[in-house]
Amino acid sequence: MHTQNLSLPPRPPHRYWQDSEWARQNIQTLTEKYPDEWVAVFGQQVIAHHADLDQVMSATQAKGLASLVIKFIESGIRVYAHQERFSNKTSCLNIPVIKSVKFIDDPRLRREEIY
Repeated sequence: MHTQNLSLPPRPPHRYWQDSEWARQNIQTLTEKYPDEWVAVFGQQVIAHHADLDQVMSATQAKGLASLVIKFIESGIRVYAHQERFSNKTSCLNIPVIKSVKFIDDPRLRREEIY
């Protein structure tokens, strides 16, 4: 069996982590200004935003920038549910049951999971 030496991709620059932290700290402002849009952050500022990710990617590529933070900014509260079906041995019913629910309060990105 032949194995190849694989290398890890280069580490993102320190600026990337600063931009990521800036986006996290400013999520409420981003939610108010860019609801339900993709935003690209570079140098601790939004350099592109659009509801279509391809538009944001095109805008950032046209500027020749690399290692930037791209985030989707959801508005409002989203509820995500996971359903599983089970069969009751005595009645052969196929009933959907919600096993877990996630509530996400986007302005603060507070996450709660209920099981």
